Amino acid sequence: ESILGLTQGSVSDLLSRPKPWHKLSLKGREPFVRMQLWLNDPRNVEKLRDMKKMEKKAYLKRRYGLSPGSDSESSNARSECASPGLQPQDLSLLQMKKPRVVLAPEEKEALKKAYKQEPYPSQQTIE
Repeated sequence: ESILGLTQGSVSDLLSRPKPWHKLSLKGREPFVRMQLWLNDPRNVEKLRDMKKMEKKAYLKRRYGLSPGSDSESSNARSECASPGLQPQDLSLLQMKKPRVVLAPEEKEALKKAYKQEPYPSQQTIE
């Protein structure tokens, strides 16, 4: 998506049903030109890794509230510089997985009964 500016589905469609170059319009040729430019760029993988790192930092900031009141644009801009309040050990704590919730047999039965009575409960009922 970030390289070609297309969705994964559009890229799959392009690659699964190729057309001869002379039958493609200028707009149809654009993704292939972008692919070629990306392949010819010696720093392409490095740029892609940097982009993924910035996206991950922005996600962590949004997800865990590391920069309050930020939208996606400002998060991306801030993720390029080091956050003064964020230490490496803080990031490792945020990246740890949450423990799985294990229900007791009685709790499972209670849930099954509740969903039999009301298969599509409202959010208020769930809470």
